[in-house]
Amino acid sequence: MKPLYWDDMRVSLARATAGGDPPTWSVFRNGVYAQSFADGAVNSLMFDVQLPHSWAGTDLAPHLHWSPGASTNTGAVRWGLEYTWQNINGAFPATTTIYIAPTGSGTAYQHQMASFANLTAAGFGLSSLLLCRLFRDGANGADTFAASAFALSLDFHFQTRQLGSVDA
Repeated sequence: MKPLYWDDMRVSLARATAGGDPPTWSVFRNGVYAQSFADGAVNSLMFDVQLPHSWAGTDLAPHLHWSPGASTNTGAVRWGLEYTWQNINGAFPATTTIYIAPTGSGTAYQHQMASFANLTAAGFGLSSLLLCRLFRDGANGADTFAASAFALSLDFHFQTRQLGSVDA
């Protein structure tokens, strides 16, 4: 059997579609901008992810890359990932929401990464599709980070045995 290798399905949050109460496209550092999720608010971004032909059918491991920006706050940011996942020709089920609450490091502009729980892949195939919402649940009492938090990138780690599939 071929060995398994790790790869990323990367989501550009710079190109994600704003939700009902969107984050602000704000200066992150000097002339570089990023999505700023406000303290005390529920800001949302929408995106989709299609499973690649190189995917080995294993669980997906979503990770959020974020930063406290100029803040040195060490409170927790409550991030949510809402999703629905379906195969081609299937009907999308009700959504599932998972949460993380990483704490600020106390270092301004630090690149931090926080891991959501794995998404179980049983029953899903190549080219299945995830429709997703990333949000800061800033109105929740578990969110104690008293500043805006920047979502920089989101990715799903997945395992592969090959470069692609023999099927189109």
